Amino acid sequence: MAKVKLCFQMIVYNSDYVLAESLESVLPFGPLVVTEGPCGYWKDQGHTTSTDATNAILDRYAADLVGVVHGQFAEKDAMVNASVHLVPEDTTHLFVVDSDEVWRAEDLRKVVALLEETEADSMSFIADSFFGGLDHILTGFERDYKVVRVQRFYPGARWATHRPPTIVDPLGRPYGSLNHVDAMGVTMPHYSYVFPSQAAMKHTYYSHYAPGITIPDYPTAVFVPWVRGSAPERATLEQRYRGVHNFVPDYRGDCYTEPFTGQHPRAIEERRDEIEARIQAELAVYA
Repeated sequence: MAKVKLCFQMIVYNSDYVLAESLESVLPFGPLVVTEGPCGYWKDQGHTTSTDATNAILDRYAADLVGVVHGQFAEKDAMVNASVHLVPEDTTHLFVVDSDEVWRAEDLRKVVALLEETEADSMSFIADSFFGGLDHILTGFERDYKVVRVQRFYPGARWATHRPPTIVDPLGRPYGSLNHVDAMGVTMPHYSYVFPSQAAMKHTYYSHYAPGITIPDYPTAVFVPWVRGSAPERATLEQRYRGVHNFVPDYRGDCYTEPFTGQHPRAIEERRDEIEARIQAELAVYA
């Protein structure tokens, strides 16, 4: 059974929503390298760095991070490769984590044990993608898609692509095509569509990333009405759009909501009141 040494990698830009909770959830399990700054559309608009609390949060945890690379980037492939040189040489597996993912400690312990038991080259997870708050998750393609988060690493390795997450071995083979393991029984808590400003930012980015794949006026047509709506109003919206995702259904498929019946990571439960207050404050912009 090979000893696993994880290193985490994160890319961030205006990502302060649950960033502190995300950092705290992974740092006990390995070092972390970060790339911060705008890419794609945001870079083209002249943005240079995060304007929310992202940098302040990174500064607060600076002593616990291997390093942070700041810059402007053509796209997310360039972002992940900008800080990959900081990954410690004794790393066996690189674990890419989004700034809006918060992991349960017991699940990360299971991940390490499973990596050692199976000697996996890569590992994927099913996501609990939260929508409109903390009580509902997305189904459909969001639930069906297995998200690759862990891949084997070696000194000098680079990312082939960020979307999908792909590192290749020294022979040029994607690790996902070798000894791949689905982490059964471990879900990834993904707070990706919780806040109105978060949903609006994602909509703006993807609308320019690939025009035509998003619902026009998504924040005001779908997201905010769903959050504010009664149960019948929510059902009507979901019928009309075959769910609630900002992608048009013909692009990715149906994506309805369902109540979340699991357990949030402790850091999220402890901050529930603050999260819900921020949601309400951001909704006021749409009054």
